[in-house]
Amino acid sequence: MEPGDAVLVVADVGGTKALLRALAADGSVVAEVLEPTGPGTTGERLDRLVGEVVAEHPSTRSVAVAVPGLVDPEGRVVVSDVLPLLAGWRPRPTAAGAPVVVNDVRAALAAARAAAPEVRDLVVVVVGTGIAAGVVSGGNVLEGADGWAGELGSVPVDLAGRDTATLDDVASGRAVVEALGRPGAEVAALVAGGDPAATDAVARAGAALGRGLATVVTLLNPARVVLAGGTTRYPGYVEAAESAAAEAALPEPWARCELVVDDDPGTLVARGLVALLEDDAATSGQARRGRA
Repeated sequence: MEPGDAVLVVADVGGTKALLRALAADGSVVAEVLEPTGPGTTGERLDRLVGEVVAEHPSTRSVAVAVPGLVDPEGRVVVSDVLPLLAGWRPRPTAAGAPVVVNDVRAALAAARAAAPEVRDLVVVVVGTGIAAGVVSGGNVLEGADGWAGELGSVPVDLAGRDTATLDDVASGRAVVEALGRPGAEVAALVAGGDPAATDAVARAGAALGRGLATVVTLLNPARVVLAGGTTRYPGYVEAAESAAAEAALPEPWARCELVVDDDPGTLVARGLVALLEDDAATSGQARRGRA
């Protein structure tokens, strides 16, 4: 790109890391920053990270941030279970204006819709520190009365011999890490090396997700389910999920549904933020032309 060419800045803030990107008009990545996050992550820190990327690219025309939590219509984080200190945070305006703020799964859903606009019944399931889903039914995004639709990881599951847990407790990346007592970055290598404990933990978590997917498919009858998130990279996880889902789902809607694993699951949310910014720009342009 030439000096002065406009860029978009997007930030995918997750429970363990934040991916920030500056992108040229053709979608190429101009700069990328990966920063660790965790329960102690504050809005002030995120403001600083976003501000630093924007400052390095004075031609930034738009900024978007995705967070794992409920976001109100004014762009304020209402609650985030994996990043609790973000509650009440609204990003500080940058030199490019106020950032667009959305739930991370809503951004992932935007990316999936952009990739397959012809699919009118679609579910995106993102599996990372926690699990969440975005739903398009009949071409419309399912929001719910207050924006809570899609909290798949919070769905309770009954486990023999213990209290009721949630799908997050048994199927998420956090569940695998806690079961093994090892960092998530080591899990894939352990499974690839044949470690029996790691292999079993990943298989059990994948099967638990599969039963959750079976519920989604049976209840919503989607034409496509897209899986994304870092946990899908664990060897054997997706295979266990697909097998369990096929066994537990109602056969007819399962046969109708296409299960897709995103080719680059770690960037789906970032790509969705770009799609949302481009949609906003197109909508604004149409509004300006309509007033002319």
